[in-house]
Amino acid sequence: MDFTPQSRNLIGAGVGVVLLVSLGLYFFLGQGEEPVPVQETVAETPPPPPPPPAPAPEPEPEPFELPLLGDSDAFVRELVSALSAHPGFAAWLVTDDLIRRFVVSVENVANRRNPAQHVTFMKPDSRFQTEGDEPEMLIAPTSYRRYDGVTQIIASLDTNGTAQLYRQLLPLMNEAYAELGIPDAAFSDSVLRAIVHVLEAPVIEGRPTIEPRASFYYEYTDPVLAGLSAPQKQLLGMGPENLRTIQQTIRDIATAIGITNLPRGTVLVR
Repeated sequence: MDFTPQSRNLIGAGVGVVLLVSLGLYFFLGQGEEPVPVQETVAETPPPPPPPPAPAPEPEPEPFELPLLGDSDAFVRELVSALSAHPGFAAWLVTDDLIRRFVVSVENVANRRNPAQHVTFMKPDSRFQTEGDEPEMLIAPTSYRRYDGVTQIIASLDTNGTAQLYRQLLPLMNEAYAELGIPDAAFSDSVLRAIVHVLEAPVIEGRPTIEPRASFYYEYTDPVLAGLSAPQKQLLGMGPENLRTIQQTIRDIATAIGITNLPRGTVLVR
């Protein structure tokens, strides 16, 4: 048990008083005199009751055994499903090769490539919409709203549970990463680079102007935004509020994992 400095001082003073009183009584009552023997009556005390039996030891927890990577979908699906109660989250887990898809998506983002083909379940139901005409063409607010559901699902993830599950499934993820054949690289390094890259995506206050470049393809007219990576442009297309929520969720999970020195993010006003 620890004590505050004040309580330690009080205890020390109390001990000092006891010692002084004991010494004073000794010198006052017994100095220069032989002690008078006193006949002591010893009362028999009953023996102490036997100590209670020690509690039974807690059973050892079952070791966390991982399945083979190729047979891990059902196992991973059951564990991951406990991370969120959002009704839309279950639909994300229907796909096959969950570990491999996650690993290659992380690697794509870490290398500034769009992982859309590996996460088709996150694709919005409605099409991209614009407002106005060139040179003042803007992204329509309805285009941002298409990603509200995705953002809500991501924000619903249990932070500590996600971090714990990441650590538990890391051997499977390392195995899947080794299958990619990337020399002198570790999956944890890709995770860090991907997280930093997402957090470095600027949050744009206001709607930046865009221009058509090809059928169903638009580009930002601002050269700074046009020079962003494909994953960062995808994040910008989710709108500032959704991007803030996603970045904060990823930051919280990364912190729970133990990743520090993360970028604070950038806000651009357009």
